[in-house]
Amino acid sequence: MAALPTRAAIVVNISSLRNGTADLDGALTAQFIADIVMNDGNGVNQINRQFNDSNLAVPTAGVTIDLQLSTASLPDATLNLANVRVLVCKAAPANTGAITIGPGTGTNPWLGLWSAAATTTLQPGNSAIFILPQLGAVLGASKEIFVDTAEAADQAVHLMILGATA
Repeated sequence: MAALPTRAAIVVNISSLRNGTADLDGALTAQFIADIVMNDGNGVNQINRQFNDSNLAVPTAGVTIDLQLSTASLPDATLNLANVRVLVCKAAPANTGAITIGPGTGTNPWLGLWSAAATTTLQPGNSAIFILPQLGAVLGASKEIFVDTAEAADQAVHLMILGATA
């Protein structure tokens, strides 16, 4: 059976209105709109692989995600990403503490979004969304991201990864 085309529509609309402050006369309005469509393929604004999974970050062990992983649950059997275009991380609201996501800790850390020592910390219920439609974040050789927690109990995280194989 042939794989179905991959397509993503990302719509973000953030608006705020501040009604006067001590140092501003009158109202201040700010708006940010991103409307990005990524169709099937390997070019700019294109994706052909997706990965959605919920994991448990286990204290002191964490969970490692190989961005070029092979798994029977994917339609094409492997993720085999060359570029990551979208990375979404959501910490479950029921978590009792923070999770940390960043480059893998083994021999193949992915530094596409972080430096070697940098990470992103998410409190329960919070999300981080990285959108890189133009060129993506290049992977190179087999690369990994790592989700961990310093809490005493497991912490749930949902990951969505959209990317291209070239």
